[in-house]
Amino acid sequence: MTKRTGWAPKGERFRTHAPFGKWQTQTFIAGLRCHGLVAPWIVNAPMNAAIFERYVETQLAPELSPGDVVILDNVGFHKNERAAQLVRQRGAWLLFLPPYSPDLNPIEMAYSKLKARLRKKAARSFDALCEALGDICHLFQPAECRNFFKAAGYEAN
Repeated sequence: MTKRTGWAPKGERFRTHAPFGKWQTQTFIAGLRCHGLVAPWIVNAPMNAAIFERYVETQLAPELSPGDVVILDNVGFHKNERAAQLVRQRGAWLLFLPPYSPDLNPIEMAYSKLKARLRKKAARSFDALCEALGDICHLFQPAECRNFFKAAGYEAN
């Protein structure tokens, strides 16, 4: 990710270049709890059902406890039956949000902060991006995470 704004002489357009020299898609996914981000994972590919299923199996499900709620929007790959089964096996349950309601998803606020900090780091390789994300993920404080839930309309304890 790169900065979206910058300085240029009057009458000239601000120019910057793609982080890796060409456009690529990296996907970052994580869970949000009242104490911080959990199960962060980055892949060097666009998200799809197979990648999401693998994320739930290897990263998210081991972090879940009975009674946990996994809040998901209605993107197609979230409706993966195997991923849902893995969540339910841990005693957690899924809550699908209504369409077009990012304001009800507390992790959207966390991602906004994460992306702003990631742009400042301006990582230029996949390894640098992973390192930058590792540094940023530790910056989420419990009080801030509880506020993300509260702002989305959830009672966080």
